[in-house]
Amino acid sequence: MSASAPITTSVSSRDGTRIGVMKFGRTPQAAPAPTLVFLPALGVPLGYYSGMLEHWSHTGRHIVAVEQRGMPLTPTSGIRHQRFGYSTIVRDDLPAVIDSLLPDSHNYMLVGHSLGGQLALLATAAGTVTPEAVVAIASGTSSPTAKSTRLGHVSRRGQVAFIRAVTAALGFWPGHRLGFGGRQPRSLMRDWCYEGVYGRYRLDGDDTKYESALRGIRQPVLLLSLEGDPIVKSRVSLRVCG
Repeated sequence: MSASAPITTSVSSRDGTRIGVMKFGRTPQAAPAPTLVFLPALGVPLGYYSGMLEHWSHTGRHIVAVEQRGMPLTPTSGIRHQRFGYSTIVRDDLPAVIDSLLPDSHNYMLVGHSLGGQLALLATAAGTVTPEAVVAIASGTSSPTAKSTRLGHVSRRGQVAFIRAVTAALGFWPGHRLGFGGRQPRSLMRDWCYEGVYGRYRLDGDDTKYESALRGIRQPVLLLSLEGDPIVKSRVSLRVCG
């Protein structure tokens, strides 16, 4: 089935930041199935997923892919001085995209990879968006508790501690140079590290009890692991939903 070329646009979030979006496939009205709203992994630009998203659109899906702050379609300057975190994405950016591009439709699903899947679940749990369903791909915890061996537990604890220490020392996370996560502000990495240490969510500046809220999700949730993934296993993905 043929599909039109992707369209790149942007949506204004609550603080005025322009959130980059790529749209694939048919219009929501013409699509025979729910729109897929896609959220990428930490520090991964949407361009990385373009082949997959185009393939999905060829099945007749309408797809809205949302760029994270700090990536090419959603550039931010002065990363040391940025204050956005998980709550900004959950409460400001994602609802702004839905309200702007799908204002009259509840016929959409959230699909996220890694952190994108976690954010999709958190936004659904918080009630800031109301998808028909959520699909989380390789979206398990970063906590050492996910590891089944003592060596794995110690290794993961060391990785998380290293990320915390570097972020604290520099005032941001230089993932573009260290091979993980891209350049990220300390505020966002504070959320990442909390989950990485404790295996549960407490979002900076957000009073929502997310562990309880996650257990209360009523929408269907599909949790997928990837064969050969050395980081996230099926058992870990189940941990995300409590």
